[in-house]
Amino acid sequence: MYMIKVKVINDLAKMPQKANKSDAGFDIFSIDGGIATYDESGHIRYIEYGTGLQVEPMSYVHMFVFPRSSIRNKDLILANSIGLIDNGYRGEIKVVFRPSFRTKDINKLSLYSSGERIAQLVPFRESTDYYFTQSLTINETDRGSGGFGSTGS
Repeated sequence: MYMIKVKVINDLAKMPQKANKSDAGFDIFSIDGGIATYDESGHIRYIEYGTGLQVEPMSYVHMFVFPRSSIRNKDLILANSIGLIDNGYRGEIKVVFRPSFRTKDINKLSLYSSGERIAQLVPFRESTDYYFTQSLTINETDRGSGGFGSTGS
């Protein structure tokens, strides 16, 4: 087992936890109802949730932040699709969502409440065995340059 140190910086914070032992991700919880930021036209640009947690993983461990599958019950989309917490980051873990539709009225959105599971942390080990090198050629494959649905729907 690998240890990730967690510093709880808010009394409402909960430790990351798995719903099932075999789950890949650890649920993280909101300590607030989200703080909305608006654009220049008054529409909600994003909503930021605090978790009240800071982490210190082992030197070769980083973490992805994924939305939970229950996101379908909310009017939110994880703003950066998948978040990445680099090993050296020591600030509070925050989760930022965008509304799934354009609105100025926060009361029209189904949002997370304080204490709700808002995302999942998935630790992963970095590999120092990778590097990039420039090449004038690359090998052809059957797929070739087909992308974005080229292998079927």
